Amino acid sequence: TADDVYVTSKTILVTYTYRAKQTRNSWSFPGTSLRLVTSDGEQLIGRTSGSNGTSWGSRGYVTYDMPDRPADRAKLVYDIYDRYGEIEIPLAKAGDGT
Repeated sequence: TADDVYVTSKTILVTYTYRAKQTRNSWSFPGTSLRLVTSDGEQLIGRTSGSNGTSWGSRGYVTYDMPDRPADRAKLVYDIYDRYGEIEIPLAKAGDGT
């Protein structure tokens, strides 16, 4: 799940929680496999990331550069091997009333 989205004038930071379905022999979640896709199709690739693994999964963050054109929403897309998921997230800057 995407927990929080922070937007500054230069960077977008998304925090996430990954919950493993199994607790033994599970793989670590590759946070850098998350990308943001704006409504005009621009794909933003994660620049930095970090995570803290636990017995039930992990919590982490990924940072992105701002898109070329202003956007108020984007899809957070996870697509690796046979796993795919996407959710829409807001990209409102602090002080924009959201």
